[in-house]
Amino acid sequence: MAIHTIDTAAAMDRLTKSGMTEEQAVAVVDTFREQENELVTLDRLDAALNAQLIKIVTSQIAIAALLFAALKFFGI
Repeated sequence: MAIHTIDTAAAMDRLTKSGMTEEQAVAVVDTFREQENELVTLDRLDAALNAQLIKIVTSQIAIAALLFAALKFFGI
């Protein structure tokens, strides 16, 4: 899984050059850095979707087995 990180020094430099005070730039960069772990990467999304797909398929197999058993039990 790829890890994405923010280049804080470059971000600070760019923000201060655009007119932000150093204090404002630090606040912005810190906010982005704190939220970085909350990003959803394609790998994490794929893993979550695959886990859900497995649950759905397993549930469908169980329902089909129960339906088949019910039909056999009632002689249909």
